[in-house]
Amino acid sequence: MATILSQEQIKKVLPSVEALIVAGSAGFRAFSNGSTTVAPVQHLCYEKGGKQIGDTCVKSGFRHSEDAEYFVTKIASSHPNNLSLGLSPSSGVMLLFSQRTGKLVCLLQDDGYLTDLRTAVAGSLAVATFGPRQVTRIGIVGTGVQALFQLEMLLNVTECREVSIFGRDEEKLAKIQTEAVALGYSSVLVTKAIADIGASCNVIVTVTSAREPLLLAEHVRPGTLIVAMGSDGLGKQELDARVLSPDVADLVLVDSAAQCCAFGEASHGIQVGCLETADCIEIGQALSLLEESEEKDQNEEASMTSEQEQKQEHEKQRRQELYYRCNIRAGDKRPSTGRPYTVVFDSTGVAIQDVQIAEAVFTSYKSSLK
Repeated sequence: MATILSQEQIKKVLPSVEALIVAGSAGFRAFSNGSTTVAPVQHLCYEKGGKQIGDTCVKSGFRHSEDAEYFVTKIASSHPNNLSLGLSPSSGVMLLFSQRTGKLVCLLQDDGYLTDLRTAVAGSLAVATFGPRQVTRIGIVGTGVQALFQLEMLLNVTECREVSIFGRDEEKLAKIQTEAVALGYSSVLVTKAIADIGASCNVIVTVTSAREPLLLAEHVRPGTLIVAMGSDGLGKQELDARVLSPDVADLVLVDSAAQCCAFGEASHGIQVGCLETADCIEIGQALSLLEESEEKDQNEEASMTSEQEQKQEHEKQRRQELYYRCNIRAGDKRPSTGRPYTVVFDSTGVAIQDVQIAEAVFTSYKSSLK
C-alpha cells in the first residue's frame, strides 16, 4: 500500500536547507546534461466572467541514474481568490511511483508547500552562486506566499538582513512587513513604487503572476542579480524584455532553455529581438562548468585519432568560452571597462526540481522510521 504523507508530516521530516540546495543543484545539473526525462508541462487556466480565477500546472519526470528509484508527477494549483474564502491560494500533490513496477509508492499531500519550497531553493541557489559577493539590500517584487518563502530561504545564503518589498495592496504590504521582521530582517521597507526596488537593491527577486512588465530596464542598476520566478506560463511577464538585452544583462541564466524560450521571461526578449536563444545558458550547465575539474586524462588523449582530437579541442574551446561567460557574479567588475556585471536568472520551474524534493522528503521519512 502506498504511503500517504500530510503537509504536517512532510514538515516534520523535511531535510535541512543545505541538503535541499545540494539536491536542487544536482537536479539542475542532471537536467542540463541529459540525465533526466521531463515531460512537456501541462497548463490549465480557469476563467469565470472573463477573468482568470486560477491555474493548474502538471509536471512529470525522473532521473536516469542507477540509484534513481522513482518517477514523480506533481500537480500544483494557484487560486489567489482563495484568500477571501479563508483558504490557502496554493494546493496540490506530488506522486512518487516506482520506476521498476509503476506502482504508486508515496502520495505527498503537500497542498503546494513543496512546490513553493523548491522554488525558493532555486532562488537561493542562484543568489549563492551568481549573486553579489556582498548583498547590500534584497528587493522582493510581490507580496504573496512565494515572497515569504524566498525571504526565509535567503536567510541561509546571505548575511544581508535589509529588504525592500514592492506591492500594490497596503494591507498585504503591512502583513509581509510584519512577517519579514519576524523572520529576522532588521530593516524592512515597503513601497508601491517599483523604481525604489531597483534604486536600493542589488538582489531583486520577482514573485508575481503579472501579465505586464513591472521591473523596467531603467530601474535596474549595473551589478544587480535579478531572480525572476513568476513567469511560469504563457502570458505571464514580470520583466521588461530589455532587462534581458546585452545592454543590461551580461549573463542570462534559465532553468530550462526550452521552457523559458517558450513561455518564460526569455520568450519576451526573443519575441522583440533583444535576446537570442543562444544567449540563454541553463543554470545546470553553468553549475557543471563551474564545478568541472581542469585535470586531463593524458592516456585517453594519447589514444585518440586526429579527428577525435580535433573534435575534443573544439568541444574544449566551446566549454571554455561558456565557462568564462558563466564564471561571474553580479557586482564583479568587467576587466575591460570596470562596469559591474548584471545577471538575470529566469525560472519557469522544471519537473526535476519536484523529483529531487519529493525523493528527498520520502527518503527522510523512511529514515525516520528506523
